[in-house]
Amino acid sequence: MKSLKNFHKTLFAVAVLCLSVGFASCSDDDDDPVAPGIEELMGMPGTYNGSVTVLTPRADESEQPAKDLTLVVTKDKELKFNNFPIKDIIYSLYETAEEADAVLEEIGNLEKNFSFETKEILEEEQQIKFDVDTEDIEIPLENGVIIKIALDDNEELGLYAKSENTGKITFKLSYKAEKVTPAEPEAKEDSTPTEPTKSGIYNFSFEKITK
Repeated sequence: MKSLKNFHKTLFAVAVLCLSVGFASCSDDDDDPVAPGIEELMGMPGTYNGSVTVLTPRADESEQPAKDLTLVVTKDKELKFNNFPIKDIIYSLYETAEEADAVLEEIGNLEKNFSFETKEILEEEQQIKFDVDTEDIEIPLENGVIIKIALDDNEELGLYAKSENTGKITFKLSYKAEKVTPAEPEAKEDSTPTEPTKSGIYNFSFEKITK
């Protein structure tokens, strides 16, 4: 009987040891670093310098001068603008440059982040095609006016292309912008006057400068 009890004790000790090893193994797995995604392996995250050309339906404004921009691409699949370009839009919504400049000064730098999703990987060409998850922009002004900008990628994929020493990103976003003015006191509550919608296309082009 005594030997049987000893056997049970030994068996219990072995079971506890096995459980301890299992828990330690799970803990080690939790501490393991997350494997880098294909975007990181191909060098997509980093800081980029570039420009945007704003295309509008009007013939005399069909190709506006490019603007200097900075874009940060994160490992979490975000495109981060520290100053999203809205100058051309604001100028199109106001009759005079003085009005537009006053609005731009009030708004200041417009920080805007967009997430993106990888849609196609071309390993031989070292390219990634991606879809930008756009979000509409609403900017309330002190006088009650709201600037509304609806963005859309029109299902046209952006492109990251890796080269030997750098990388390039290009993508397009279409926009529809309007200036919503506050309703007059005697007007109905559900009536908010709006002015004609302005539309166009952002054509972005960036080149990587840092990792």
